[in-house]
Amino acid sequence: MSEVKRIARAEIEFDAEGLEVSEDYLLGDLDGTLFTYIEAVKTECKPVAAFGILKRHLDHAVEVIEREGLRYLVEPWTEDRVQLYLYGDAYLGEVIATLGSLPKETSKTFRIWARGKLFGYSDHDIKEYLEERSLVNASPPGGNGTATSASRSGSNQHPCLGSHPSGREERCFPYSR
Repeated sequence: MSEVKRIARAEIEFDAEGLEVSEDYLLGDLDGTLFTYIEAVKTECKPVAAFGILKRHLDHAVEVIEREGLRYLVEPWTEDRVQLYLYGDAYLGEVIATLGSLPKETSKTFRIWARGKLFGYSDHDIKEYLEERSLVNASPPGGNGTATSASRSGSNQHPCLGSHPSGREERCFPYSR
């Protein structure tokens, strides 16, 4: 069992198992998450990445993001947390803001599809997600009730393999699924 490092100036929190976690640990975890998503956005595996962080860590996260040359948006989440969006291309900030301001009456299917595309999911994966939640009909017109797809169904091909705009072959992080 590893010993938790105690720092007098740091607030001590508890993880899901009730173990004390130092501020240094929390910042190290945040750095790992940031660098994973920064790399995914910079290599164009994901147009946008998003995750929740503690408000008190926002300045640290922004410093890292700006140093890496990316853009960000912050959305309130709870009293002590925010949702942080990372992206490269300026127009994506408008897309994020627009999707966040859609009226509640907007089709759930559309909202899921649009956010899936924003975060870099393949058409196949979005369709599968919608089918699993019974938001779309799995059978093609005139079909027999089974889903068919000309995509990578049944293959071992990664959803991002060869999908880079330059045509070069590369794989995205497993976080893209």
